[in-house]
Amino acid sequence: STVSIETVAQVELVVGTIEQAQIVEKSDKLLKLMVNFGHRGTRTILAGIRALYRPEDLINTQAVFIYNLKPRMLMGHESQGMLLIAQDGKGA
Repeated sequence: STVSIETVAQVELVVGTIEQAQIVEKSDKLLKLMVNFGHRGTRTILAGIRALYRPEDLINTQAVFIYNLKPRMLMGHESQGMLLIAQDGKGA
């Protein structure tokens, strides 16, 4: 499906620094990230990237997040945003 430019304009993309990352128990996909957004504060964000990244490799890295996504519960934890990642044609 398609979305309008007005819908896209509502999405707030913000760079954050991952300060902590840990495996979510009972999940083979999720990592729990503590992300510092500077003057905006710190948020907990769950990301389905466990197969791609080790938690210790993410510490002090920066990434782009959807900041104004409605919070939702995943595996008993509240996720307050969404991590955006991309892969090239080779899956890297």
